[in-house]
Amino acid sequence: MRYNNAVIRNHKNPKTKDQRMFFVLEDELKDAIREIAQENYVSESQFVRESVRRNILAYKKASL
Repeated sequence: MRYNNAVIRNHKNPKTKDQRMFFVLEDELKDAIREIAQENYVSESQFVRESVRRNILAYKKASL
């Protein structure tokens, strides 16, 4: 019996950066992220992580 999770964890499957994300970005959004990340000297993934953190904190503050 083969488990589906084993396929996900298998690092032998060739995946690009875009395929590893759990969501799909529109091309213009992806380009904007790349541009802003380069301007701030951070990686695209770091920029997205920090943006998500800021949005989560903003939503938490707004819901109080």
